[in-house]
Amino acid sequence: MKNLLDLSGRSAVIFGGTGNLGSFITKKLYENGAKVAVSYYFDREAEIAQKQLAALDPTGENVFAGYADIADRDSVEAFAADVRRKFSTIDIMVNTVHNPAFTPKDVYDMEWSDWKTDLDAQKGHFNACKSVLPAMREQQYGRIIYISGGLAVRHMASSAAFACVKGGMTAFNRTLAIEEGRNNITVNIVAPGKITSLDTDGAFAWDDAEAELLRQTPLGRFATQEEVANTVLYFASPLADAMTGQILYVACGELMR
Repeated sequence: MKNLLDLSGRSAVIFGGTGNLGSFITKKLYENGAKVAVSYYFDREAEIAQKQLAALDPTGENVFAGYADIADRDSVEAFAADVRRKFSTIDIMVNTVHNPAFTPKDVYDMEWSDWKTDLDAQKGHFNACKSVLPAMREQQYGRIIYISGGLAVRHMASSAAFACVKGGMTAFNRTLAIEEGRNNITVNIVAPGKITSLDTDGAFAWDDAEAELLRQTPLGRFATQEEVANTVLYFASPLADAMTGQILYVACGELMR
């Protein structure tokens, strides 16, 4: 029987692939046959990326790491060109990049400058898509997967910039799905709720808000990074060939709609 999760012969770009969640996604795609390329931004991430990829493929034949400032179009284009030189094609693109310095602030206290970091991170998704679409159109095949989050649909105080940008990205990705469907390019969204960090070995000290959120979650727990990575694998695989413009909430019912 054919393995419909097999990505052999495919190459995947993971923007933010050295991050906590990104590293799980990179490993998951590689373990299922894909060649993987990860981007890094900070100097310290370069060494992390090399160690991460060496653990997957000591030969280096099926892995690649390169610098990309996702907010800079030229930087992202250069990274994508390097990936194509290495692997010839780009079949799958996953964007995990978000604002790492989210600071809660009410609208009353905000200035437009407070939106810049969030806007830059999401401008990066436009850049990422633009960088891979030529290869995907050329081969008439592509899988674009955007990692969103719960605040796109679960609104709360002091999160206007982050929530608005994430909500806007839903519209962007669905529009792109309509435009590129004729080229056999699918565009989907994975939206985790609160994610359990496997680094904690199950030991958590929730604050009151987190405890209440957990109480309201039907499965009585939060999703793991592994479970989010599994959902990315699904969208990247032949199992999801008929799926485009869709959002899968990986949240143990927390984001049930």
